[in-house]
Amino acid sequence: WLNAPAPQLTPMVNAYIDLSNVVIFKSAAEQSMFSGFFDLPESKVRRVITQADPIYRRDAPQGLFAALYGLEHYAIGVGIIEPNKNQLSVIRALKGTGLKLVLVGGHRDAGYYRTCQQEGGDDVVFIDGLPARSELMRSALQESTLFVECSHEPPGLSAIEAGLAGCRLVVSDSPWSREHFADLAHYCDPGSQASIRNAVLQGLAAGPSDQRLAEHLQPHCSETSVDRVVDILRELSA
Repeated sequence: WLNAPAPQLTPMVNAYIDLSNVVIFKSAAEQSMFSGFFDLPESKVRRVITQADPIYRRDAPQGLFAALYGLEHYAIGVGIIEPNKNQLSVIRALKGTGLKLVLVGGHRDAGYYRTCQQEGGDDVVFIDGLPARSELMRSALQESTLFVECSHEPPGLSAIEAGLAGCRLVVSDSPWSREHFADLAHYCDPGSQASIRNAVLQGLAAGPSDQRLAEHLQPHCSETSVDRVVDILRELSA
């Protein structure tokens, strides 16, 4: 996801495109962004849906995460804590809502992390990491009130996994988000705390879970993606 590629990047990427037989994208949004910057022949484009682990649809032991961390009513965000992921704006937007925020992820920017800790205070729980696919990770998602990812770039696989787990989503509005979640998520402008807060309040009013979204995302945990890659490789070797 680029606002604009560095000058030296463009010729290098175009050279790789020239060398390639096909260029595979996981979404129309990614293809559109890429082709806006680089010389991409339509004949080389292939699409493969993002693969997600079906285990996120499996129920975790009831109350596991809540018992371990002493939490009940909380929103959760998963990912590296950094300015581009915009957790500080979420912390500020949630003030006064009575909703705890759980942030799962490490950090690279120590100053930004400290600011998040200072402004979050007792309303934010920081967890360096939870094992992917684990009962504890699934429990954390399934017991949450909302999954929140209001980054300055489109959300990614963690948002799809959260949706499969039954979470209601509050995510940044983007072509990628709309392509994957349709009208089954609550969208916000990540540059506006008021917009983030409004999306959170809408999510709270809608209730704690959304099985319609999980069903909508079900194709992401099928073998469709792998089969499509195999088809492309067979096409190239024919």
